[in-house]
Amino acid sequence: MINADIIFSVVCLAFSIFWIIMSLSLPRGTSGVPGPGYFPILLSIILIVLSSRLIYSGVKSKRIYFNFKEKNKANLITTITTPILIILFLIIWPHVPYLLACFLLLLSLGFLYKINLKTNIISSLVLTALTYFLFNNIFHTMLNL
Repeated sequence: MINADIIFSVVCLAFSIFWIIMSLSLPRGTSGVPGPGYFPILLSIILIVLSSRLIYSGVKSKRIYFNFKEKNKANLITTITTPILIILFLIIWPHVPYLLACFLLLLSLGFLYKINLKTNIISSLVLTALTYFLFNNIFHTMLNL
């Protein structure tokens, strides 16, 4: 059996290290204003810390989440559909406003993961608004409306 925490954490660590290396060539910013290299490096460091913690807890607990010997059709469909939805989001994002693209992605993922309709709509709206606010006002990255 495979501990999914450890596998996921190792993949996240690899991506984090890759993005730190790629971001080192970007300017970090001047006089208190973050540059294009600041955000990816900050996120990568946070992801490294969280991934390390998850590896530690995965090794300690020895919990098994997935039994690959038991194939479940619903899980296979969900596993394949999630990245497809994310790719579709990335394709439509330049052509429609960010708020609409993000809302549709979150709503679609909510339907896929069988979240209650009312909860799905509310959480999709709230998360869309929060990401827009975060990028627009905190990171000063203008998202298309």
